[in-house]
Amino acid sequence: MPTTPIYMDTNNLKIVPARRENSTHTVTLSGREIQISGISREYQTKSLVVLLDSTSRFVTGTRVQADGIWKLYFNSDHIAKDRGALGVQLYVVKEGGNMMAAVHMPDRVRHEINQYIAGLLPYEAEDVPSFQDRYIDLIVEATKQKYVATSIHDQIRTGNNYQPTDFGEIFRQGARSLRCSLLERIDFNNASVLDLGCNTGEVSRDIRQLGARLVDGYEYDPFFVETGRAMNAALGSTRVSLFQGDVTNRKLYEAMQYDIVVALSVYVYIVSRIPDIAKITDILVFETHTLDHGLDFYLHNLLPHFPFAKHLGYSENDKDPRKSRAFLVFSTSKSKLQNRVPDRQLLFVKPYFRNLFIEEYGPMSPTELPRFCKDLKLDASKSYFRRNKPLSFGTTEYFFWLLVGYADYIGADRTVQPENTFLKRYRHAIESGTIDSSLVPLLEDEGALTTKVRNKFVDIEFFAKGLPELIPPIYLNLANRGRLEFLNTSGERLRCLAIDGHHRLFLAQLLGYTTLPYTTRYSGGDKKSWQKIIKSNYSLQR
Repeated sequence: MPTTPIYMDTNNLKIVPARRENSTHTVTLSGREIQISGISREYQTKSLVVLLDSTSRFVTGTRVQADGIWKLYFNSDHIAKDRGALGVQLYVVKEGGNMMAAVHMPDRVRHEINQYIAGLLPYEAEDVPSFQDRYIDLIVEATKQKYVATSIHDQIRTGNNYQPTDFGEIFRQGARSLRCSLLERIDFNNASVLDLGCNTGEVSRDIRQLGARLVDGYEYDPFFVETGRAMNAALGSTRVSLFQGDVTNRKLYEAMQYDIVVALSVYVYIVSRIPDIAKITDILVFETHTLDHGLDFYLHNLLPHFPFAKHLGYSENDKDPRKSRAFLVFSTSKSKLQNRVPDRQLLFVKPYFRNLFIEEYGPMSPTELPRFCKDLKLDASKSYFRRNKPLSFGTTEYFFWLLVGYADYIGADRTVQPENTFLKRYRHAIESGTIDSSLVPLLEDEGALTTKVRNKFVDIEFFAKGLPELIPPIYLNLANRGRLEFLNTSGERLRCLAIDGHHRLFLAQLLGYTTLPYTTRYSGGDKKSWQKIIKSNYSLQR
């Protein structure tokens, strides 16, 4: 029996690449009606399959059954009477969600559907004109303009082409990378959002696609605002408004009220406005500048006004504090934070190798850790640990000297001094090549190396204080043939080639934490690809 077609507004939904688990099976003609059937393993409950034409107009939709099977029917009543009706594409989308995953359509299936639609079009059916390519060419030309903006606050300079832009099939690189993977972990559904320092609005548009009801972005430089508004028009972004405004001015925030405020890499502009921001929202999505000063440099001013927070990970290069930026969500309320940032992906903390350190010293409570580290310094005279063997991740020596270095850090009023035991051995390990070769550039900058070590000690501090929400997630480099295997709290087994965050897993085991947040990187597969990538020509050399 044909099912009643379902309508869905697909404007501003984010499209993600096709996956093999979403596929069409058959195409059947029945009189003047066509039936398409398939299966969706990605969303098996409360999801829809929708059909869009080549101009992204909605054609029809149907619900996916509990077993993942779906059947979709349509006829001439659903089809536009121009040639834009051809070139259809199927998508699966979770009800109430904000992403459409393209359904894999074999060439045979696509041909049969288009042949059916072509037979229904009137003889005089016309092509639908579009000037979008020309709009995009004009915008790309604007991003090539040699221009450097100067802020009203401290005359900070920002070059043109700072943000990247995703035009769908074309990607315009900028000085920064996309933030989609981090923003996707936040529930923006039906939220009113204020984006401070929005530049040309790429983050504002991403947030709208992630389900926000409306997004208002404020940017001081008028050229960036003008370019961003043109991008909104070219990309069809609705309910994304970009305004020229000074985010350092207290008057800007008067009479404002938003569900979420976003402030990415604008701390120097808003630091004196944090009390004002706390009056207009309960949720602050925040990205640091580079972590040269450490994370607690930012927490000192933010936590008094937003006392609850979750660390979602790092943007840019998380190994180098001269480039890495921490991405966190702050809130005035624990329950509101939980609603907007549901439980992060959690990994069961299980030994992935025989840890001789834990076997010798045993588990302990977080409150015992600082005293234990001080006592551990007394054991540093053991001949086993006197050897000048270079450290390597996961070894007993690595964990021993990490905790001894933490004791030095506490004893130096929570600073990392040049004589810090772990700092010296960590440097030696990088020089000897027994630790990740990507850390070699840190040897050229003693300040960056010191900050890298200090960030590890800050992680230990959060563990010791029972603040796991402020601990960055473990990074798993997934691969089907990976030698390491972990289990998440959903029962999924994860095989990976390598992990980033050995010291966090070690501390979790030592202190009795049963789960830790994690995120993944893939060795190939499922990453978006563009037909054309335009390289960055950021106009301000850093």
